Amino acid sequence: MRIRRALIAALLGCLPMMAAGVPADAALAKTDLAVKVTSQGRAAVGKTATILYEIHNLGTQPTMSATVWFEVQAPGGTVFDASTERGWSGYKCTWLTPHKRVRCRNDAMIYPDNDNPSGVYGFSKKLLYFEVKAKCTTPGRFTISYGNDTKPSNNSATLRVTVDGVSAAACAAKPSTSPKASPQAAAEFGSSGERLAVARAVIVS
Repeated sequence: MRIRRALIAALLGCLPMMAAGVPADAALAKTDLAVKVTSQGRAAVGKTATILYEIHNLGTQPTMSATVWFEVQAPGGTVFDASTERGWSGYKCTWLTPHKRVRCRNDAMIYPDNDNPSGVYGFSKKLLYFEVKAKCTTPGRFTISYGNDTKPSNNSATLRVTVDGVSAAACAAKPSTSPKASPQAAAEFGSSGERLAVARAVIVS
């Protein structure tokens, strides 16, 4: 019954798209997709950090094939490792920044967590691997997009990689050490500047 409902929804959703020739948001089933990071990465410089994330369909309809896109921005100071890049070979991907930022199309349907065809509650769990290139890193981002998502606010999650042996304080922004003129010195400079301007005006005239 669940498979039949999914197939009917997919076929009905395709009709407006076939007639118009272009995908339309109204043709997509309404549902709530969400991404969640359950384990952030940690590794030493030169090693590989692993991040575990989940893709949920919180309901109530399955998405059609080739209607969901995901974009991944690697944390600053890292790059995707070769195995992660190879894992995307089956997707339709575009590299926005080589080894650091990619956008891919998910060609499979995403069923609601509690209404999979198998009848078993479940959702997608996947791993991302990043090679650590620097002692200090900055957050990356994982974002999914779907044309008829009922709650876009839960469509992205922060990706973090902590570097072993490097404290947060070591990577904190340092305050500026450039000297600043005191108010009195600034006033004196301004008055002398005014005097210089007057002197030049006299010479010119």
